[in-house]
Amino acid sequence: MQYKPVMLALLEQSRQEEQILAGSLTPAERQARGELKNWAFKEIVAHVLVWMQRNGENLLLMKAGQPPTRYDNFLELNDQNFDEFCQMTWEQVQAYSDQVRSAYLEAVQSLSEEQLTSLELYEGQRGTLWNQIVGSCFTHAVMHYSDIYVKRGDIAQADQLQERAYQTLSGLDSGDVWQGTVRYNLACHYALTGRSEQAIDLIRQSLPLHPGLVDWSRQDTDLDSLRELPEFQALYA
Repeated sequence: MQYKPVMLALLEQSRQEEQILAGSLTPAERQARGELKNWAFKEIVAHVLVWMQRNGENLLLMKAGQPPTRYDNFLELNDQNFDEFCQMTWEQVQAYSDQVRSAYLEAVQSLSEEQLTSLELYEGQRGTLWNQIVGSCFTHAVMHYSDIYVKRGDIAQADQLQERAYQTLSGLDSGDVWQGTVRYNLACHYALTGRSEQAIDLIRQSLPLHPGLVDWSRQDTDLDSLRELPEFQALYA
């Protein structure tokens, strides 16, 4: 697979998902101001964008053979970012989106296929650059945008978003670990929205593909609604 065109398409799909979500909201909902522990739409979009911006900057560092900037204090940064984002209008967030996505596009375009797939760009590298791009520009957004739909009671739109993401992501890597991960992530969505049968079926598929998820699934709060079900318990018998 040639990953660069796929990553560029993924960046565009992420932009489209942002626009679909924005289009489903009223003008008042797009401009609404949230609270520190209950962010509103425009603040969540800005949150997704600021982490995309940071990842774009890190992509250029890693391309140059340098370790990326670490953000171990990410929770503190998120709180600090809220103070800025809550004062922005939706129009300002849209302008910020154009700016971030343009810079991110340039960063991805500057990478070679070898750089996107290499595990030896810098000392202590964890994962490929294409993996990091997927997480930053796509799966992070899908998680937050799906949550907005769910909180608004629009489960059908959340399902469509999650299932589009699943179809996109499952085609990126045929390896067992990746396939197990994308199934597990969709299972979490179904568990959180009350579809236990679909969730358990996907977890049943995911754990043999990615055994590293077994221990995590025992404590993952996304799956709490399944804990007492015999069908779920049988997965660990």
